[in-house]
Amino acid sequence: MKNILKMTFLLVFLYAINIHAQNSVTKSEIKTTLTKLFDLCKTKNYAEASAYFAYEGKDAAGNRRVSFNYAEKSEKKAVKRKCKKIKAYLDLSDSYEYGDFNSSDSKAEMNVIFKSGDQELKITFSFTKAENKILLTDFK
Repeated sequence: MKNILKMTFLLVFLYAINIHAQNSVTKSEIKTTLTKLFDLCKTKNYAEASAYFAYEGKDAAGNRRVSFNYAEKSEKKAVKRKCKKIKAYLDLSDSYEYGDFNSSDSKAEMNVIFKSGDQELKITFSFTKAENKILLTDFK
């Protein structure tokens, strides 16, 4: 009986660790996502970039979605606006580098330092992991 309890506890513990590992966000995943998103915004590939932005809401049918639907006119405008802001940071800087990274469960933040001459501008990009996708929730 004692061994069964130990085995049950061990299985529950391993299951919890597995769930946490699936939902956690790594620095490498964030860097990869940001690099891809920066490239898409620079090339004005808004349709593909829309898949990297978190959408909080429901579609016309009432179904919950996690990323933007570029076919929807209002969502298309929101994606373009976000991409143009990101592109402006990239255009106004000579280079950028990744800074501090913080992660807790399925949320993460990465600072990006945009450099132009002697000036530096630090922007914090916030992410969430939903449906096994890393999605940008905010940047400021």
